[in-house]
Amino acid sequence: NIAKYYYRIDSGEYIESDNSTYTFTEVKEYVNHTIDVYVKDTRGSVSKVETITQRTANKIPTPVFTFDRDPYEIDGVKWYPYGTKLTITYAEDMTYLTGCYSSNGGESYSSNSSIKTRIEILSETKTWSAKIVDTTGEESEVVTEEIHVMASPSRLQDNYKVVGNIYPVLVTGQNSGSVYGTDVYRVDSTIQRAALHMGLVSIGEKKVLKIKVVECPEEGYVASIRNGISSSSVGNSSGSSYYGFVFIGDNGEEVKGPTIESISQVPADNEITIGIEAQAYTGANIAKYYYRIDSGEYIES
Repeated sequence: NIAKYYYRIDSGEYIESDNSTYTFTEVKEYVNHTIDVYVKDTRGSVSKVETITQRTANKIPTPVFTFDRDPYEIDGVKWYPYGTKLTITYAEDMTYLTGCYSSNGGESYSSNSSIKTRIEILSETKTWSAKIVDTTGEESEVVTEEIHVMASPSRLQDNYKVVGNIYPVLVTGQNSGSVYGTDVYRVDSTIQRAALHMGLVSIGEKKVLKIKVVECPEEGYVASIRNGISSSSVGNSSGSSYYGFVFIGDNGEEVKGPTIESISQVPADNEITIGIEAQAYTGANIAKYYYRIDSGEYIES
């Protein structure tokens, strides 16, 4: 009859037992363990040693995505401002674990070794995935999220230069950077300064706007002075570097600034009377008229 059972783990000392089962305790998780067993019968004969490998049943933690800025829900989609910080948190204890991340939806992964977190500054819409792998090849649950990123308020990202695409952009009105065009702005224009030029924001005001990528206008990009902001002109040309963008209103239509259709002049003794025919767009009306003479101060009327 079988008289004794012998067990050991990871080349340790054998443990003698009268039982055909034995539980090793305080076993390290996330690694394969080598277990050797043999038996002795009542005549004193022993079997050959059998060896198996086994890991514990500990579940590998699931990575977590967190962001340093709140998203804006626009047309049912959550958009994060350009430059939002994504933190991938793997696990508090990464002993025997390796964090892996992907920015292409899990088609390929890069290793983060055993660090606890990874930080990414978001610059364009991508599908991010993360998982944790232990030394046995066992994997955690994969976390995958398509993270929509707004257009850069400084300059539209190269990958976003697709004619017809619409992107939200979080701007803060500031008078710095270059602007090319009027109503239609070249793609290398500073978007938040173009918003000032259009009168959509004031200095220091923060606002979410929408832009749409368009072809270069036939007349090119026309210079003008609006709302105290000067824009430059650029001729017509082909190629994505000459694409433009327009601002889109909540109604989905292109936002246009008012235009002066004609100016009438009636001189008299020591007087000049000016008449303006102006047109407003996108459901707006002409609210104010401004006049000045010989580079003096503007008069609001």
